[in-house]
Amino acid sequence: MQLKKPAWLLRSHHLYKFSMHLISLLTLILTSPTLASDKCTQIFTPPQPQEVKATSQIMYHLDMMWAKGLLTSDDLKAFYRNLQKQKITSPFQHRHNKLSKLELKHHQTLLQNTETQSFDLKKLRQWTEALLSEFHKTSKRKGIPLSELTQEFKDFHFNSVLKKFSLMNKEVFSQDVRYNFEIMSSPVTQFQWFNLTMSNPSHFNEGWDSTTIKTHRKQIRLQPNHPVENATLWSILVFANQLSELHGLKPAYILDHIQFKGRASDGTLTSTEDLSAIKFNSTDGHLKNTEGYRLPTLEEYKIILSQAQNFIEKSEQSTTDLTDFAWLKSHSDSITHPVEELEPIHIYLQNFYDPIGNTWELTL
Repeated sequence: MQLKKPAWLLRSHHLYKFSMHLISLLTLILTSPTLASDKCTQIFTPPQPQEVKATSQIMYHLDMMWAKGLLTSDDLKAFYRNLQKQKITSPFQHRHNKLSKLELKHHQTLLQNTETQSFDLKKLRQWTEALLSEFHKTSKRKGIPLSELTQEFKDFHFNSVLKKFSLMNKEVFSQDVRYNFEIMSSPVTQFQWFNLTMSNPSHFNEGWDSTTIKTHRKQIRLQPNHPVENATLWSILVFANQLSELHGLKPAYILDHIQFKGRASDGTLTSTEDLSAIKFNSTDGHLKNTEGYRLPTLEEYKIILSQAQNFIEKSEQSTTDLTDFAWLKSHSDSITHPVEELEPIHIYLQNFYDPIGNTWELTL
Protein backbone atom coordinates (compact mmCIF):
# COMPACT_ATOMS: atom_id res chain seq x y z
CA MET A 1 0.00 0.00 0.00
CA GLN A 2 1.64 3.27 -1.18
CA LEU A 3 0.40 6.34 0.68
CA LYS A 4 0.80 9.93 -0.43
CA LYS A 5 0.39 11.18 3.11
CA PRO A 6 2.40 13.40 5.47
CA ALA A 7 4.09 12.31 8.66
CA TRP A 8 3.20 13.92 11.95
CA LEU A 9 4.75 13.29 15.33
CA LEU A 10 3.11 13.25 18.69
CA ARG A 11 4.42 12.46 22.12
CA SER A 12 2.39 11.73 25.22
CA HIS A 13 3.27 11.81 28.89
CA HIS A 14 1.37 10.25 31.76
CA LEU A 15 0.05 12.14 34.75
CA TYR A 16 2.41 10.46 37.21
CA LYS A 17 5.18 9.28 34.90
CA PHE A 18 6.69 11.93 32.65
CA SER A 19 7.80 9.51 29.94
CA MET A 20 7.45 11.03 26.50
CA HIS A 21 5.49 9.22 23.81
CA LEU A 22 6.56 10.57 20.45
CA ILE A 23 3.88 9.80 17.90
CA SER A 24 4.07 10.18 14.15
CA LEU A 25 0.69 11.23 12.78
CA LEU A 26 -0.68 10.26 9.36
CA THR A 27 -4.46 10.08 9.09
CA LEU A 28 -6.68 8.39 6.55
CA ILE A 29 -9.36 11.05 7.05
CA LEU A 30 -9.71 13.39 4.09
CA THR A 31 -10.75 16.49 5.98
CA SER A 32 -10.40 19.40 3.61
CA PRO A 33 -13.14 18.55 1.05
CA THR A 34 -15.72 17.75 3.72
CA LEU A 35 -15.13 21.03 5.50
CA ALA A 36 -15.18 23.34 2.55
CA SER A 37 -16.29 21.71 -0.68
CA ASP A 38 -19.35 23.92 -1.04
CA LYS A 39 -17.54 27.11 -0.10
CA CYS A 40 -14.61 26.63 -2.42
CA THR A 41 -16.44 25.89 -5.68
CA GLN A 42 -15.17 28.40 -8.24
CA ILE A 43 -16.51 29.36 -11.65
CA PHE A 44 -13.91 30.40 -14.21
CA THR A 45 -14.57 33.67 -16.02
CA PRO A 46 -12.21 35.17 -18.60
CA PRO A 47 -10.34 38.29 -17.45
CA GLN A 48 -11.93 41.56 -18.49
CA PRO A 49 -9.98 44.22 -20.48
CA GLN A 50 -9.56 46.37 -17.36
CA GLU A 51 -8.16 43.36 -15.47
CA VAL A 52 -5.65 42.71 -18.26
CA LYS A 53 -4.47 46.33 -18.19
CA ALA A 54 -4.24 46.47 -14.38
CA THR A 55 -2.39 43.14 -14.30
CA SER A 56 0.17 44.30 -16.87
CA GLN A 57 0.71 47.54 -14.95
CA ILE A 58 1.36 45.86 -11.61
CA MET A 59 3.69 43.29 -13.22
CA TYR A 60 5.65 46.15 -14.81
CA HIS A 61 5.80 47.94 -11.45
CA LEU A 62 7.01 44.84 -9.61
CA ASP A 63 9.48 43.98 -12.36
CA MET A 64 10.99 47.46 -12.13
CA MET A 65 11.28 47.16 -8.33
CA TRP A 66 12.90 43.73 -8.71
CA ALA A 67 15.42 45.03 -11.26
CA LYS A 68 16.35 47.91 -8.92
CA GLY A 69 16.87 45.55 -6.00
CA LEU A 70 13.99 46.96 -3.94
CA LEU A 71 12.20 43.60 -3.86
CA THR A 72 13.78 40.58 -2.16
CA SER A 73 12.96 36.94 -2.79
CA ASP A 74 11.15 36.91 0.58
CA ASP A 75 8.97 39.80 -0.60
CA LEU A 76 8.05 37.88 -3.76
CA LYS A 77 7.35 34.71 -1.76
CA ALA A 78 4.99 36.62 0.53
CA PHE A 79 3.27 38.13 -2.51
CA TYR A 80 2.99 34.66 -4.10
CA ARG A 81 1.53 33.10 -0.95
CA ASN A 82 -1.24 35.69 -0.90
CA LEU A 83 -1.95 35.07 -4.59
CA GLN A 84 -2.36 31.37 -3.83
CA LYS A 85 -5.02 32.35 -1.28
CA GLN A 86 -6.80 34.39 -3.98
CA LYS A 87 -5.62 37.64 -2.41
CA ILE A 88 -3.46 40.45 -3.71
CA THR A 89 -1.62 43.03 -1.65
CA SER A 90 1.71 44.79 -1.50
CA PRO A 91 4.70 42.41 -1.35
CA PHE A 92 6.05 44.64 1.45
CA GLN A 93 3.06 43.82 3.67
CA HIS A 94 4.93 41.10 5.60
CA ARG A 95 7.73 43.44 6.68
CA HIS A 96 5.57 45.03 9.41
CA ASN A 97 6.43 48.69 8.61
CA LYS A 98 10.22 48.11 8.49
CA LEU A 99 10.60 50.00 5.22
CA SER A 100 12.83 52.71 3.82
CA LYS A 101 11.23 55.92 2.52
CA LEU A 102 11.45 54.71 -1.09
CA GLU A 103 10.06 51.28 -0.21
CA LEU A 104 7.25 52.90 1.78
CA LYS A 105 6.32 55.04 -1.23
CA HIS A 106 6.08 51.96 -3.48
CA HIS A 107 4.20 50.10 -0.74
CA GLN A 108 1.54 52.82 -0.48
CA THR A 109 1.16 53.02 -4.27
CA LEU A 110 0.72 49.24 -4.54
CA LEU A 111 -1.76 49.16 -1.69
CA GLN A 112 -3.84 51.88 -3.31
CA ASN A 113 -3.84 50.10 -6.66
CA THR A 114 -4.67 46.67 -5.25
CA GLU A 115 -7.58 48.08 -3.24
CA THR A 116 -9.19 49.91 -6.17
CA GLN A 117 -8.62 47.56 -9.11
CA SER A 118 -9.23 43.94 -10.05
CA PHE A 119 -6.57 41.66 -11.50
CA ASP A 120 -6.03 38.40 -13.34
CA LEU A 121 -4.73 36.47 -10.33
CA LYS A 122 -3.89 33.35 -12.34
CA LYS A 123 -1.60 35.31 -14.65
CA LEU A 124 0.00 37.05 -11.67
CA ARG A 125 0.65 33.68 -9.98
CA GLN A 126 2.27 32.29 -13.12
CA TRP A 127 4.41 35.40 -13.55
CA THR A 128 5.56 35.41 -9.90
CA GLU A 129 6.28 31.68 -9.93
CA ALA A 130 8.37 32.04 -13.09
CA LEU A 131 10.36 34.88 -11.53
CA LEU A 132 10.96 32.94 -8.33
CA SER A 133 11.93 29.83 -10.27
CA GLU A 134 14.46 31.77 -12.32
CA PHE A 135 15.86 33.37 -9.17
CA HIS A 136 16.20 29.96 -7.54
CA LYS A 137 18.00 28.49 -10.55
CA THR A 138 20.53 31.31 -10.74
CA SER A 139 21.19 31.59 -6.99
CA LYS A 140 21.53 27.97 -5.89
CA ARG A 141 24.57 25.74 -6.18
CA LYS A 142 23.96 22.22 -7.42
CA GLY A 143 24.54 19.69 -4.68
CA ILE A 144 24.60 21.86 -1.52
CA PRO A 145 26.44 20.06 1.31
CA LEU A 146 24.19 18.93 4.13
CA SER A 147 26.28 20.83 6.68
CA GLU A 148 25.16 24.13 5.14
CA LEU A 149 21.46 23.32 5.42
CA THR A 150 20.88 21.96 8.91
CA GLN A 151 20.10 25.35 10.45
CA GLU A 152 17.67 26.54 7.77
CA PHE A 153 14.68 24.27 8.14
CA LYS A 154 11.92 23.35 10.56
CA ASP A 155 12.74 21.35 13.67
CA PHE A 156 10.36 19.08 15.59
CA HIS A 157 8.05 21.12 17.81
CA PHE A 158 5.33 19.66 20.03
CA ASN A 159 2.14 21.04 21.60
CA SER A 160 0.51 19.62 24.71
CA VAL A 161 -2.92 18.00 24.81
CA LEU A 162 -3.76 17.28 28.43
CA LYS A 163 -6.19 14.74 29.83
CA LYS A 164 -8.47 17.49 31.13
CA PHE A 165 -9.12 18.64 27.55
CA SER A 166 -10.52 15.27 26.54
CA LEU A 167 -12.57 15.10 29.75
CA MET A 168 -14.17 18.41 28.79
CA ASN A 169 -15.38 16.85 25.50
CA LYS A 170 -17.00 13.60 26.62
CA GLU A 171 -19.52 13.75 23.79
CA VAL A 172 -16.68 13.48 21.26
CA PHE A 173 -14.07 11.24 22.84
CA SER A 174 -14.23 7.67 24.02
CA GLN A 175 -12.72 6.21 27.18
CA ASP A 176 -9.61 5.33 25.16
CA VAL A 177 -8.11 8.82 25.54
CA ARG A 178 -7.70 9.55 29.24
CA TYR A 179 -4.03 10.53 29.34
CA ASN A 180 -1.77 13.43 28.42
CA PHE A 181 0.10 13.61 25.16
CA GLU A 182 1.95 16.06 22.94
CA ILE A 183 1.56 16.34 19.20
CA MET A 184 3.67 18.02 16.56
CA SER A 185 2.54 21.52 15.68
CA SER A 186 2.92 20.71 11.96
CA PRO A 187 3.52 17.67 9.70
CA VAL A 188 6.95 16.08 9.35
CA THR A 189 8.78 17.79 6.52
CA GLN A 190 10.82 16.35 3.67
CA PHE A 191 14.00 17.68 5.26
CA GLN A 192 13.19 16.09 8.63
CA TRP A 193 12.74 12.73 6.89
CA PHE A 194 15.90 13.26 4.84
CA ASN A 195 17.94 14.30 7.86
CA LEU A 196 17.34 10.86 9.40
CA THR A 197 17.27 8.60 6.33
CA MET A 198 19.42 10.45 3.75
CA SER A 199 16.57 9.92 1.27
CA ASN A 200 13.28 11.51 0.21
CA PRO A 201 10.29 9.44 -0.95
CA SER A 202 8.11 12.47 -1.69
CA HIS A 203 6.39 12.84 -5.04
CA PHE A 204 6.26 16.62 -4.71
CA ASN A 205 10.01 17.29 -4.61
CA GLU A 206 10.22 19.80 -7.47
CA GLY A 207 9.20 23.46 -7.30
CA TRP A 208 10.52 26.98 -7.11
CA ASP A 209 11.74 26.33 -3.55
CA SER A 210 13.29 22.90 -4.23
CA THR A 211 16.89 22.11 -3.29
CA THR A 212 19.43 19.46 -4.27
CA ILE A 213 21.40 18.15 -1.29
CA LYS A 214 24.68 16.35 -1.84
CA THR A 215 25.28 13.17 0.19
CA HIS A 216 28.13 10.68 0.11
CA ARG A 217 26.13 8.39 -2.20
CA LYS A 218 24.00 10.63 -4.41
CA GLN A 219 22.18 13.92 -4.75
CA ILE A 220 18.70 14.15 -3.24
CA ARG A 221 16.02 16.49 -4.55
CA LEU A 222 13.54 17.89 -2.04
CA GLN A 223 11.34 20.81 -1.12
CA PRO A 224 12.69 20.98 2.43
CA ASN A 225 9.75 22.52 4.29
CA HIS A 226 6.99 20.69 2.40
CA PRO A 227 5.31 17.70 4.10
CA VAL A 228 6.92 14.36 3.39
CA GLU A 229 4.54 12.01 1.54
CA ASN A 230 4.41 9.00 -0.77
CA ALA A 231 5.76 6.58 1.87
CA THR A 232 4.26 3.21 2.78
CA LEU A 233 2.85 2.61 6.25
CA TRP A 234 5.66 0.16 7.07
CA SER A 235 8.26 2.76 6.04
CA ILE A 236 6.66 5.25 8.44
CA LEU A 237 6.75 2.79 11.34
CA VAL A 238 10.45 2.11 10.75
CA PHE A 239 11.11 5.85 10.50
CA ALA A 240 9.37 6.37 13.87
CA ASN A 241 11.48 3.63 15.48
CA GLN A 242 14.71 5.06 14.06
CA LEU A 243 13.81 8.51 15.34
CA SER A 244 13.13 7.04 18.78
CA GLU A 245 16.57 5.41 18.84
CA LEU A 246 18.18 8.66 17.74
CA HIS A 247 16.65 10.43 20.74
CA GLY A 248 17.52 7.66 23.20
CA LEU A 249 13.96 6.34 23.50
CA LYS A 250 12.75 2.76 23.41
CA PRO A 251 11.14 2.20 19.95
CA ALA A 252 7.34 2.00 20.10
CA TYR A 253 6.98 -0.83 17.57
CA ILE A 254 8.30 -4.40 17.63
CA LEU A 255 8.89 -5.26 13.96
CA ASP A 256 11.70 -7.84 14.11
CA HIS A 257 9.32 -10.74 13.38
CA ILE A 258 7.93 -9.17 10.19
CA GLN A 259 9.34 -9.98 6.75
CA PHE A 260 9.86 -6.87 4.63
CA LYS A 261 10.63 -6.00 1.02
CA GLY A 262 11.94 -2.65 -0.20
CA ARG A 263 13.66 0.15 1.66
CA ALA A 264 12.14 2.17 4.50
CA SER A 265 14.31 5.21 3.75
CA ASP A 266 12.95 5.38 0.18
CA GLY A 267 9.38 4.93 1.43
CA THR A 268 8.99 1.62 -0.46
CA LEU A 269 8.99 -0.85 2.43
CA THR A 270 6.19 -3.44 2.09
CA SER A 271 5.08 -6.63 3.83
CA THR A 272 2.51 -9.34 3.29
CA GLU A 273 1.76 -9.27 7.02
CA ASP A 274 -1.54 -7.88 8.30
CA LEU A 275 -1.47 -4.79 10.52
CA SER A 276 -2.52 -7.04 13.42
CA ALA A 277 1.08 -8.35 13.37
CA ILE A 278 2.32 -5.04 14.77
CA LYS A 279 3.30 -5.34 18.45
CA PHE A 280 3.76 -2.47 20.87
CA ASN A 281 6.94 -2.24 22.92
CA SER A 282 5.51 -1.68 26.41
CA THR A 283 5.17 -3.77 29.58
CA ASP A 284 1.43 -4.29 29.06
CA GLY A 285 1.53 -4.34 25.24
CA HIS A 286 -0.59 -1.18 24.98
CA LEU A 287 0.46 1.54 22.53
CA LYS A 288 -0.26 4.40 24.95
CA ASN A 289 2.40 3.06 27.32
CA THR A 290 5.16 2.94 24.72
CA GLU A 291 8.10 5.28 25.11
CA GLY A 292 9.07 6.15 21.57
CA TYR A 293 7.59 7.77 18.50
CA ARG A 294 4.43 6.18 17.16
CA LEU A 295 1.34 6.83 15.07
CA PRO A 296 -1.63 8.14 17.05
CA THR A 297 -4.99 6.47 17.26
CA LEU A 298 -8.00 7.90 15.51
CA GLU A 299 -9.44 8.93 18.88
CA GLU A 300 -6.29 10.89 19.70
CA TYR A 301 -6.40 12.77 16.43
CA LYS A 302 -10.12 13.43 16.73
CA ILE A 303 -9.27 15.75 19.60
CA ILE A 304 -7.21 17.90 17.26
CA LEU A 305 -9.69 17.73 14.37
CA SER A 306 -12.72 18.68 16.45
CA GLN A 307 -10.96 21.62 18.09
CA ALA A 308 -9.61 22.77 14.71
CA GLN A 309 -13.12 22.72 13.29
CA ASN A 310 -14.43 24.71 16.28
CA PHE A 311 -11.72 27.32 15.77
CA ILE A 312 -12.42 27.61 12.03
CA GLU A 313 -16.18 27.95 12.55
CA LYS A 314 -15.61 30.80 14.99
CA SER A 315 -13.08 32.43 12.67
CA GLU A 316 -15.46 32.31 9.70
CA GLN A 317 -17.90 34.42 11.68
CA SER A 318 -15.34 37.23 11.59
CA THR A 319 -13.41 38.49 8.58
CA THR A 320 -11.22 35.42 8.08
CA ASP A 321 -11.74 32.63 5.58
CA LEU A 322 -10.96 28.91 5.65
CA THR A 323 -8.29 29.41 3.01
CA ASP A 324 -6.36 31.51 5.54
CA PHE A 325 -5.74 28.33 7.56
CA ALA A 326 -5.85 25.36 5.17
CA TRP A 327 -4.62 24.44 1.70
CA LEU A 328 -7.67 23.17 -0.18
CA LYS A 329 -8.17 21.75 -3.64
CA SER A 330 -9.64 25.04 -4.80
CA HIS A 331 -6.47 27.09 -4.31
CA SER A 332 -3.56 24.67 -3.77
CA ASP A 333 -2.98 23.87 -7.48
CA SER A 334 -3.05 20.18 -6.42
CA ILE A 335 0.48 20.34 -5.00
CA THR A 336 1.85 20.39 -1.47
CA HIS A 337 2.93 23.63 0.21
CA PRO A 338 5.43 24.47 2.96
CA VAL A 339 4.26 23.80 6.50
CA GLU A 340 3.61 26.82 8.73
CA GLU A 341 2.96 28.96 5.65
CA LEU A 342 -0.66 29.82 6.43
CA GLU A 343 -2.19 31.30 9.55
CA PRO A 344 -2.06 28.99 12.60
CA ILE A 345 -5.13 27.25 14.00
CA HIS A 346 -5.30 27.97 17.73
CA ILE A 347 -6.02 24.86 19.80
CA TYR A 348 -5.72 25.03 23.59
CA LEU A 349 -3.85 28.36 23.29
CA GLN A 350 -1.21 26.78 21.02
CA ASN A 351 -0.46 27.16 17.31
CA PHE A 352 -1.17 24.23 14.98
CA TYR A 353 -0.39 24.27 11.26
CA ASP A 354 -1.99 22.08 8.57
CA PRO A 355 -4.04 19.77 10.84
CA ILE A 356 -6.44 19.93 7.90
CA GLY A 357 -5.68 20.54 4.24
CA ASN A 358 -2.33 20.43 2.38
CA THR A 359 -2.12 16.60 2.68
CA TRP A 360 -3.99 13.70 4.24
CA GLU A 361 -3.14 12.30 7.64
CA LEU A 362 -3.02 8.67 8.75
CA THR A 363 -3.79 7.12 12.12
CA LEU A 364 -3.15 3.60 13.34
